[in-house]
Amino acid sequence: MKKSPKISRATGGKLDSKIPAVLLVAECANKLGVTDQHILNLIEEGKLRAIDVGGGSRHFYRVPVEALDDFLKRRASV
Repeated sequence: MKKSPKISRATGGKLDSKIPAVLLVAECANKLGVTDQHILNLIEEGKLRAIDVGGGSRHFYRVPVEALDDFLKRRASV
């Protein structure tokens, strides 16, 4: 059974700040105006940090928002 994110009363009902905000591959692609496959290539090449939440031989990636921000900063400085 999948765990739900913890919601704390101390934070006014907001999501627990210890849980990183993540994006789906498709959401990253949409933000950058590229294809999902391009994002997957960046992840596989180690240029974009992601979390593999898949099991076995299947890969399902989630990209932390801060990782996408870091990638964009690096790309802008080149």
